[in-house]
Amino acid sequence: MNQRVAELAIDYGRMLMQKITGVACGSSHTDDTWQPWTKYLWPNEDLEPLAMQSAWSLITIGKQSPDPKYVPIHALSLADHDGEWELNPCGSEDKVATAAPALGRDFVTHGGATETDFDRFYYLMQKYASTLPCTYGEEGVSLFRQWGMVAALMALTEGEVVNTLPNLALIGLDLPGIQTMVYTITARGAGKGVRGRSAFVQLLISAVVDKLLDELDLCLANVIINAGGNALILCRHDKALEQMLKGIEQSINRILFNGGNLRGGNERDARFTGFKGDLALALAHVKLPQSTLKYPVHEVRNPNGSVESEWQQVERALKEALSTAKQQPFRTMMADQRVVQEEDETTLFELFFTPDAADSERFCAVCRRPAEKGEKFAADPELEATTVEPNVARCPECKGFEELARRLAKETAFLVRRDHAARPGRASGWQRVLNNISGYWYSIEERPVKDALSLAFNLDDFPSKDVHIDGFRLLATATPTEANGSIRDNNELAEDTSSSLKRLGVLKADVDNLAQLLVNSLAKRSAAQTAMLSDSLTLFFGGWLDKLCTDLEIAAGVQTRDKVYVLYAGGDDLLIIGSWDVMPYLAQRIARDFNLFTGRNPGVHLSAGIVLVRGKEPLYAASESANDELDKAKGKGEPDPKKNAINFLGKTYGWNDFAKIIKWQEKLVELRNTGAPASLIGTLLTIYAQYQRDRGKIPGIKARCEEGTYRDQKLFMGPWLWKMIYQLSRIVRDKEQEQSIAEIQRYLLNTGGIERMSVSARWAQFLTREGSQNDQQQNGREPNERSSR
Repeated sequence: MNQRVAELAIDYGRMLMQKITGVACGSSHTDDTWQPWTKYLWPNEDLEPLAMQSAWSLITIGKQSPDPKYVPIHALSLADHDGEWELNPCGSEDKVATAAPALGRDFVTHGGATETDFDRFYYLMQKYASTLPCTYGEEGVSLFRQWGMVAALMALTEGEVVNTLPNLALIGLDLPGIQTMVYTITARGAGKGVRGRSAFVQLLISAVVDKLLDELDLCLANVIINAGGNALILCRHDKALEQMLKGIEQSINRILFNGGNLRGGNERDARFTGFKGDLALALAHVKLPQSTLKYPVHEVRNPNGSVESEWQQVERALKEALSTAKQQPFRTMMADQRVVQEEDETTLFELFFTPDAADSERFCAVCRRPAEKGEKFAADPELEATTVEPNVARCPECKGFEELARRLAKETAFLVRRDHAARPGRASGWQRVLNNISGYWYSIEERPVKDALSLAFNLDDFPSKDVHIDGFRLLATATPTEANGSIRDNNELAEDTSSSLKRLGVLKADVDNLAQLLVNSLAKRSAAQTAMLSDSLTLFFGGWLDKLCTDLEIAAGVQTRDKVYVLYAGGDDLLIIGSWDVMPYLAQRIARDFNLFTGRNPGVHLSAGIVLVRGKEPLYAASESANDELDKAKGKGEPDPKKNAINFLGKTYGWNDFAKIIKWQEKLVELRNTGAPASLIGTLLTIYAQYQRDRGKIPGIKARCEEGTYRDQKLFMGPWLWKMIYQLSRIVRDKEQEQSIAEIQRYLLNTGGIERMSVSARWAQFLTREGSQNDQQQNGREPNERSSR
């Protein structure tokens, strides 16, 4: 990106901020200065801007449109008021003039009127212009994205005034194999290893994006999406593009496969032997008609006859091209017949099928990779202290990933990117990989580094008056640590519960039907709206989620700090592990806050699944189990899945019903702690078992009283009913307990009450029981609970 483009783009940003906030930001130009580029995007900028409507409130389900919600005008921040995020959309449409001037003054104070470095100005605009509305009238699009689209076109024309834009293309990149590479490790050091591997994947995507931007002479504004393991980049289209992308894909996949003879190493550097096919890069591109970027959007008909935007049509074509590339991740590498091992003239094709020469007696204790012949795995004292096995060791890759996790766990952490010449004294394998891909050295540091790009992981650390920070990188880094700073392992988290049941909770969640929502429920979606929705998801899952897991009390008396790992949170999904007793509360809070953040749009929601496993359970198995529970919450395979639910202790309930389950679990625990007999909870579970037996004895009762989270149930009259009245009445010891038992009896007779109470009672039993654990339990459930669904 040349200096002329940087100067033009920066001055355009200042003009926009000046225009909408009324604060002098250092621009002396008018709209006409940038008209050669803006004419390709929208007809005018003469509209009076009001508050920006949340892009989520533009999503309609059927013929029902949600109430419009508007984003409060604030600098991007994770600040909260009494636990509620200040960026949650609200119903009032305030005039910009009432809130924007203060934002403009902060922009100027922190260098917006004087900054000459494009990258740092980009992050200043993102920080201060992401909640301001655009000036050309497109709903759900911020001033930041308006500026970014113009800056991207300037980069494409190299800042020169042209009569027509160059041919355009959209590049997509993805990483097939993330699940395999991240989660297929043993229980030893699983949390640390996965945390580091997950962070590496996100840094890898950024390194590939940096490589493409440098090769194509583009800027950060050309990146439409960079989240969740994939990215979209707006670029020029010419004859050389396809060949260039093939070359980049080939060289990167060779590195990911077997290390690819990494450049720039020395004797102190850690080795990197590759992922042996577990992780690959898929690159694809499609032509992008100029009319695709125009507002109002250019409409076309899709194959089923409905109307969509031209952007959506291009997006679908790119998705199909990427899908093909993901199914053949090493196709370019396999076609390369060049010799890569001169000593025996081995080609890439032969190398792909040649088994690794391994010393079968030595394996990494974390990833189980065998040591190559001649390679020594040093014994690891940290692992030896937790096992009876002798000479336990980690491979260099796993040690590097765990060091990455440790650095991310620091109270303050920054992503630092140095030029190639400024290499660290000793490089880990993952650092050498990213350097060979992008030409930059990446590291995690406790403070910014001079003469390097330094990005804060804490959104509120940028900008700073005290130190020079260049921007921010939203990444959920919640990591449980001990008082001495060491990272807690899975066993320690499993032991740190408020009950005698020592289990690890594994929470998996994602947004329901997101792809269908974006295709079918946001009609005529534009490139700018797509970028806004991606920004919004990153802000929630990369920012606010981290705050929920570190700084906030998520429920009365329930803290997550130092109790959970955010192993992965990107795009629209997450995987979190931690002490089991906080997981259901955390899931409920995430669902509730996402509902607030999306403006309570009834069509936008998420589902979750939770499993309870032993601390030594292999993480890949635990992750698969959690995914199975998530599928049940979504009703996968059912004829009429409703989603918007959680599966916990083997049963699925909508979030409103789950709130009732939490309420009664807390009520039962309180009763036990204030003198109610231990038989109370056992009696409730016995009553539920009788209820299930009675239903099974009557032909057709299941059809007439179909159990389901979302269906009303008629009260089934049977022996369980009078046994319930008799058995619960016997428990009463005083007047106060009599009132509580009567309340429980009424609840059991409510629609679905006995089903919900079975989960509340089992949960309360886990929290209150004493003595040793039942070795017959699996994932925190009794066998009969599995069969009761």
